[in-house]
Amino acid sequence: VKTSAPSRLSKTELKNEFEVTKKLNLSGIRKPVRESIFQNRDGYYYEYIDGIGLNEFILKNRIELKTFIKIAKEISKTLSEIHEKGFIHLRINSHNIIIHTPDLNIHVIDFSLASSIKENKTIDFAEWGLELSYIAPEQTGHLNKKVDQFIERSAELQQVFSS
Repeated sequence: VKTSAPSRLSKTELKNEFEVTKKLNLSGIRKPVRESIFQNRDGYYYEYIDGIGLNEFILKNRIELKTFIKIAKEISKTLSEIHEKGFIHLRINSHNIIIHTPDLNIHVIDFSLASSIKENKTIDFAEWGLELSYIAPEQTGHLNKKVDQFIERSAELQQVFSS
């Protein structure tokens, strides 16, 4: 995709996403393919995931309980595997979960803010806008506890279930 407008993602965030996804060799994660220079800019290439965002899937489909449970299990499984590998996503929302509609398999994307569980990462939320509605209180710095992304899932799963 060629764009002349600067992305909201910094070079550091793009590099971070590539490095983290290289370490997460999981079925529910979009795989990095290679990094290179393209038109004098850093280029990061990932496998193509055929699907739509969870947000779009919710808008276009009436979600039955069986479908809801399958999606919830897939999301929970992938997030558990990310945590088992020692990472926290930090930007999970319905736009960053891609659903392959024929089989309801999911892929998590956008690891731009992801960090090691051991790392105590401080995040500037000034330009997050509506993404803040998906954030666990621990991520805002208002609580002095480790981040638990499963709190974030409740907002997404509630959105799926109530659509």
